Amino acid sequence: LLLSLESIDLSSNGLYRRLPDSLWGLEGLRSLVLHDNELSGEVPATLGSLSNLKTVSLYLNKLSGSIPSTIGQNTNLTH
Repeated sequence: LLLSLESIDLSSNGLYRRLPDSLWGLEGLRSLVLHDNELSGEVPATLGSLSNLKTVSLYLNKLSGSIPSTIGQNTNLTH
């Protein structure tokens, strides 16, 4: 059931800790909106492997490191 999930919007929910690894297995995901939380850690390179992803919103978190270069390989990504 979750593998067919297309959109996640958990913005402004007070989420904290690291981004869960289970997100990176959602191959049908088109929109990932997690801004305005307290998420920490690095954005994993596997984010770029979600080839259907069009929108990613991670601002206003406590993420560290650089944006993975694999994200640039996703030609569907627009936001």
